[in-house]
Order: sequence, then structure tokens, then C-alpha cells
Amino acid sequence: MDKKKIIQPVIFAIIVYIIWELTGNAAARLISLVLKRWQVVLPGEYWYMLLSEMSSWLLFIIIFCKYIKNNKIFYSSWNIKYIWFFMPVVLQVLNDICTLIKGDKVIKLLSPEGIAFVVPCFLGTMSTGLLEETVWRRVIFVNALGKWKDIKKGVIYAVLFQALLFGLCHYINMLTAGQDFLSTSKQVFSSVCMGVFLAGIYYNTGKFAVPVIIHGLCNFSNFFMNEMLGWDYNTLKWSGILQAVTSLLYLVFGIMAAGNGKQKGSTETAGYGGYNGKCNTGN
Repeated sequence: MDKKKIIQPVIFAIIVYIIWELTGNAAARLISLVLKRWQVVLPGEYWYMLLSEMSSWLLFIIIFCKYIKNNKIFYSSWNIKYIWFFMPVVLQVLNDICTLIKGDKVIKLLSPEGIAFVVPCFLGTMSTGLLEETVWRRVIFVNALGKWKDIKKGVIYAVLFQALLFGLCHYINMLTAGQDFLSTSKQVFSSVCMGVFLAGIYYNTGKFAVPVIIHGLCNFSNFFMNEMLGWDYNTLKWSGILQAVTSLLYLVFGIMAAGNGKQKGSTETAGYGGYNGKCNTGN
């Protein structure tokens, strides 16, 4: 195997990450100037998130437009029997719902404030899912997959590679959000596991919309719960254990999903199951 094919995805991922940060900061500054102080109020905060993320996404798409058009390399190997792959998503959302039900809510959902908050929160968190999935799965993951496809278990390596970088980049929250090392490390671990799952599901289904929707809905569930409870609440006794189990399930099911996927130009799966799907362009 050519060493350049091994090293190229690493260098490419670093460049993509830098471009993402630069475009994101530029878009955020521009939107901040336009909205001025409106983003400090609750609905405005999520409208600001939506406009910033979508502006950053558009800039990113323009830069990588040609590459994204040419990276449709998946077959769909999806089968209804794989529906249980989504169990960790259900567990995560249920944990947020149970915490919300038990906690003391500072916002009433049916109040004018609650109604005005739901729509921008949903759109803002979904836009974050779209942007991050474009960067990490559509660009970085697919590039690594293309370079490592001839390596034995190359699909699994590509899945783990992009997930590790996806998780580690969350350490920047220690600088930007003032988080402590322990809580950030927990976030990094859960993000790595989630990154494995999202890449695996993308590879298995051949549908980019699937990880985007999952990512966005999980973001919405978490942000909605935190805002309703004022970001100050006691978690359920078993919440920490459930979160750890959910993260591990994301990791295991993500690898299994990747193992049941199929790549164009390949006659075999990654080694964990058969292929019985139809050709798909990855849209």
C-alpha cells in the first residue's frame, strides 16, 4: 500500500477542519453583526445558530463543491432487519425525555415563550447536524474511505479515523466554552462513539440524509431538554449509566452497520454481512 494513500486522509482532514473553523468563525461574526444583540434572547439565540450554521455550510459547500459531487461511492445494503441499529438513538432520546419530565421546568411548552422557542431550536439544531455531517461524514469520511478501500478492513479504519478526530475536536470547548477537562473528556468519548455510528449508518444505508437527521434530532432532544430545564437540573440516578451504555451501543452498532455496507467497485462487504441492496448514489 502506498504510504501517500495512508497519510493523505490525515493531512486532508486537518486542512478540512481548519477551513471549517475559519468559515464558521467568519459566518458567525457576520451574522453577529447583522443580528447585533438579538441573539442573547432565547429564540434569537437559535435563529442566530441557524443562520450561522447555514452560512458556514454554504461557504463550505462552495469550497468543496466539486469534491462533494464526485464522492457518491456507496451502494445501499439497507434491510429492515437492521432497524435495531437505531436502538441507541431511542435510548438517548428517552433519557432526555425522562429527565425533562422529572425536572423543574423554567419554560412552559404551551406558553408564548415556549412556542416561540421550539421552531428556532429545532431548525438551529438540525442545521448543526447538516453542517457537521457534511464536514465529517460527507467529506472527511468519504475521502478516507476512497483512499483506504484497498486495505483489509479499510472501511472500519475509515470509520474509526473520522470518529476519533470528530471526538477530539470537542476539546476546543475547553477554550471556547470554558468546560473543565473531565466533562469535556466525557463529551469527547460520547462523540467518538456517535461518530462511529453516524459513519456506519451512512455507509450502510447509502443515504446522507440518514446521519443528518439522526444527528439533528439528537441535538434537538438535548438542547430542548436543557433549555426547558434552564440548564440547571439533577439527572436521574441511572442517567450516567444509561449514557455510558448508549455510547457503547453507538460504537458497537456503528461498526456492525459499516460491516454490512458496500462500496462501489467492491465485490465484498467490509466483513460482517452480505449485500442485498440496490445501487445508490449516496444522496
